[in-house]
Amino acid sequence: MSSNSRSTPKSPQRNIKISSVGDHVKRGDGIKWRGLMQKLAFESKGLRKRINKLSNGSILDQIPELSKEEYDSLEPLLRAFTTRHQSHHRPIVLVSSGGTATDLEVHAVRYLDNFSTGQRGAISVEEFLKRGYAVIHLWREGSAAPYSRVLSKLLGTKQANHGLSFDALGKLFQGQQVDGELEEDADTENENSKNSDPWLTSTKAEKKNARLNMEDENTESSGTKSRMNLTKHILNSTTLQTKLRERSDVVKEGLLLTVPFRTVEQYLAKLKVCSQAINDCQSLGLIYLTAAVSDFYIPKNEKSEHKIQSRDYGLEAKGGEKPNSGSISMDPATNCLHVKLSPVPKMLSLVREEFAPNAFCVSFKLETDKDILLEKAQIAIKKYDMHMVIGNVLESRYDKVWILQNRSIYVTDDQDVEGSDFQVEEVSRNDASSSIDELEDAMISHVVEKHFEYIANHYLEDDDDNDESGVLPRTALMAGAEAAARHNAYLKEKKHQLQNELYWKRARDVTLGMAGHAIGMYLTFIASSALQKRMR
Repeated sequence: MSSNSRSTPKSPQRNIKISSVGDHVKRGDGIKWRGLMQKLAFESKGLRKRINKLSNGSILDQIPELSKEEYDSLEPLLRAFTTRHQSHHRPIVLVSSGGTATDLEVHAVRYLDNFSTGQRGAISVEEFLKRGYAVIHLWREGSAAPYSRVLSKLLGTKQANHGLSFDALGKLFQGQQVDGELEEDADTENENSKNSDPWLTSTKAEKKNARLNMEDENTESSGTKSRMNLTKHILNSTTLQTKLRERSDVVKEGLLLTVPFRTVEQYLAKLKVCSQAINDCQSLGLIYLTAAVSDFYIPKNEKSEHKIQSRDYGLEAKGGEKPNSGSISMDPATNCLHVKLSPVPKMLSLVREEFAPNAFCVSFKLETDKDILLEKAQIAIKKYDMHMVIGNVLESRYDKVWILQNRSIYVTDDQDVEGSDFQVEEVSRNDASSSIDELEDAMISHVVEKHFEYIANHYLEDDDDNDESGVLPRTALMAGAEAAARHNAYLKEKKHQLQNELYWKRARDVTLGMAGHAIGMYLTFIASSALQKRMR
């Protein structure tokens, strides 16, 4: 037999591409390769964490802190809110809405702002509440608010955060607008003209109208007509009545906690505290950032202490500081104002890695070009490890959005690493005549679906030593029972801690009250003794 006719056995293939893992899974080697891919994904994630921690350290130093009074009033509210709803295993979402103002002075007279109305965030809060979520609403003061935005729409305001105009006040109260009175009179005439047959006309209604007219004439003649009535358009609005009933249910169950802010410094500080509260919820927490955060601002130590002057008068404050100083300067020759703006610290990486690493995070992007939008959304997912990015173009932001998600948010037994590219879905309104509520409803439905998939497949990352030891994290099936038992014990401990704090607070108040009474009695005794001695 010749050597050419011999069949030499082929050596097994050693160099296997990651994209071919699915083929080996089909041939029966799935367990080995799935374990390898999970280990590689876990090790790369741990390396990325170490790198991000080094960069997050400098960013964390730039985040402003709340004052002690603000923190002491906000933190117990957040702790009690999250603890209450965690005990019922209710998902909790943090929604930020509205724009942020950038003050130019410490004692702010002038500031920079954007055109965000907060309408998308307000509608999102309502949609999350409909789906059983408890909501922490990080709300820009004066922007659109849940449920109350409907009244603004009925009054004809152009934007939900606009104040009431002169005409809008007339639409609210009956008798304040001539056109409204004419329309109401026309409606009553049409109703009466339907029954023109005298045999079909109710004499009781005529007597009742006559009696009401006489009462109106008497009150007008006496000058005592002071009762104000809402217009029928507002009073009989089914949309407003529905929203009021929904709001009443939310208040009764305590499902909404509103945290107001105005400036970008307040937003960053309160976002940190709220995100840390959401972190206690583990994977049940959802962070939904719709707020339009300023990209540039003036740090507090570089702001002008006093009002910026319109021209250089050569004035100085008591401390020797000029009104225009720091990042703000003025050219004395042309009186042109030069403002130096610094970039706002990016909070997304801190939220994902430091403040709420176990929560499902969704951010928003607004651009004027679709291609730029998709590129920046992918960068946000790669750089900040966001679970989902919702993008919208300025001109069509109320008509359609693009939802970008990394298909490999979590690695499970049913997923291939091959599917780790970005998934883009377009969500739009069915027709142009439909309201923005329909778009938000479809968008929130998609987010809630992905959030619950994340809950089902999420594993906890409590031990930092896992990165160095190479021990794989627990999957949802492995960690489910342990997480539930540990979480229940944690909730019991937290409730016990709150009860102790309330007990000692009451004891302190009672003690101080008794001490005050005792001091008052002692002073009264001394005063009365002194008076008696003088009288003797």
